[in-house]
Amino acid sequence: MPGLRKRNFIITPAVKQKIVEIIDKRIREAHITREDFSELKSIVKELAEEQKKLAEAQRGSEERLTRLETTVAELAEAQRGSEERLTRLETTVAELAEAQKNLAEAQKKTEASIQALTKELRNTRRDLGGLSRTLGYGFENEAYRMVPKVLREKYGIDMRERFVRMEIGGKEVNLFGRGVRDGKEVLVVGEVKLRMDRARDVFGDLDKKVSAVLSEYPGVEIVKVLVTHYITGGLLRKAEEQGIIIIQSYEW
Repeated sequence: MPGLRKRNFIITPAVKQKIVEIIDKRIREAHITREDFSELKSIVKELAEEQKKLAEAQRGSEERLTRLETTVAELAEAQRGSEERLTRLETTVAELAEAQKNLAEAQKKTEASIQALTKELRNTRRDLGGLSRTLGYGFENEAYRMVPKVLREKYGIDMRERFVRMEIGGKEVNLFGRGVRDGKEVLVVGEVKLRMDRARDVFGDLDKKVSAVLSEYPGVEIVKVLVTHYITGGLLRKAEEQGIIIIQSYEW
């Protein structure tokens, strides 16, 4: 760590002084023997060994200290990296919050546009529905005028009264009239549609209306007629198979 310096262990002055005192004491007492010098030598050797051990311990401590300094430095570096990542994360979160705010505003504008478009679409559908009904009624009125001629010239049916739209047996029949074929009274029951391309809607509805008429006029022969501007080939064949007269606008 900063401020620490490597130091070597040496025999301190206090230790040296102790050695000198022991020697002086022996000399004063005049009892210096070979054994004393051997003892002194042993003491000095032990002190040297202790010094060696202390030096090794010091080196170990310094090595651990060095490793600790390295670890601390690495931790400091890791801390700096963590702080940098945290800063980037905070920036990202702020950017996401701003993006979410912009998205919410854009969504509000989109919803407002969708509501406006929905309103316009409803108005368009209403207008188209009105136009479709107008065209449908106009086509029916034209059929009332022209269909009797086609029935007479092509199918031998003379109408005795004008076609009308009326409710019979709880069903709205939009083509109904009395006629004569081969001297026999018949009732013409039909549907007038600009376009016929779905069998279920066309034939199913016509059958229900024929049943309603028969409940009101039992025993009378029914002539089923479909008047249209366009009909698919499949429906045309199916109508012929069921004995239904198909009159298309080009025929008049």
